[in-house]
Amino acid sequence: MITYELAKELKEAGFPIVRDSHDYMINTVGGTECTRCGERLTKPETSPFCDLTPTLSELIEACGDKFFELSKLSDGWVSSDHYLNGEGKTPEEAVAKLWLALNK
Repeated sequence: MITYELAKELKEAGFPIVRDSHDYMINTVGGTECTRCGERLTKPETSPFCDLTPTLSELIEACGDKFFELSKLSDGWVSSDHYLNGEGKTPEEAVAKLWLALNK
């Protein structure tokens, strides 16, 4: 999973992200939170749409032939194309950051 901020950055950089409605989950302090983007919402039924974040396979496919590897580190993940790296707490975050580096 990637953060809402990273999904927004992907979208602004031109990554094709599908529009979809929020999926809601009540958190432990009584608020409502989207399970996709993490946005905290006060009125779920009237909230605007959020960006459905891409899957790991969609992110890898978007990197194309430049994608080389994805490796687990002791404190996260790193993806690379031989020259550029993307690092993150999740595999999706690492590949999303690689895609951003490749598309600057």
